[in-house]
Amino acid sequence: MFHQYPITECFFCGKPALGKQNGKIVEKINAKTSTIITAALCISCSHRDELKFTMADLSEISKVPLEKLKNYACIANPLRAFPENIPDSKIKEIVIGISDRYQCQVCWEFIELSKRVEDHNTERRHPLEIPIFWCNSGCGLSYRISSRESHKAECGILCPVKYCKKKFAVDTGHFVHVHPCVTCPINGCATAFQNKRNELGEAESGINELLMHIMTTHVWEIKKFAETG
Repeated sequence: MFHQYPITECFFCGKPALGKQNGKIVEKINAKTSTIITAALCISCSHRDELKFTMADLSEISKVPLEKLKNYACIANPLRAFPENIPDSKIKEIVIGISDRYQCQVCWEFIELSKRVEDHNTERRHPLEIPIFWCNSGCGLSYRISSRESHKAECGILCPVKYCKKKFAVDTGHFVHVHPCVTCPINGCATAFQNKRNELGEAESGINELLMHIMTTHVWEIKKFAETG
């Protein structure tokens, strides 16, 4: 099932993005529904360095050292294999896709994936002009104070363990002491993945799933040129 944004304009800049010479199709997965989302990307935005999501970005966000990324199946499989004979210094420059954005819950502006909510709030002077509260139950975003109770009632990180399936805040210790999990570090995302141990006793499976989650739900993959126009 697909959810499609209008491909008449670029999802990132709003400029026309039609035709094989003017636009491309990008896709990602909706984390809540597991459905594919499509959008358009104009040629200009496809060349913007600040929108490119690289192996170095993945390493920084996931906290997995760059040299260890290739040890995980989602990176080493044929679709995302490291090019042969590429020096380590070049691995960090490999482009995975186009970086997504997340939406400020106070002013509804879109914020760059790597930008901190605190920095955005400071720039927009939200704490001074609009009463806000910070969510520490899972999503890590700030909200207008008027929505505090309704948000707290629904937010939290869903434990992925089959017989648990309850929501917990990060600071409860549940994901460390009860059901060891890794949680998505992306602002606004409250997804967790269970850590399973390999033969060396190292947490492995959860990290692999986290990496795949970041690459497919928070990064747009360029699929093809737009066919319209």
